[in-house]
Amino acid sequence: MILDLESSGFEFGAGHHECPGRTLAEAIVSGIIKALTKQGYALLADLIEYAQDGRPSALPMEVRASD
Repeated sequence: MILDLESSGFEFGAGHHECPGRTLAEAIVSGIIKALTKQGYALLADLIEYAQDGRPSALPMEVRASD
């Protein structure tokens, strides 16, 4: 599963200024990752895709093996 951040259509942090919604956007993504983690998914940090400006554009996740 890929959590695709670019397909949201939101322009967070474009240009040379800091986006006023950056903190909110980061909190939303963090909440989504926490919710998916509780459902048994794990973030594949080594496979994160980045946009040309250095922002993460896709967060690969996989179902964790049952213990």
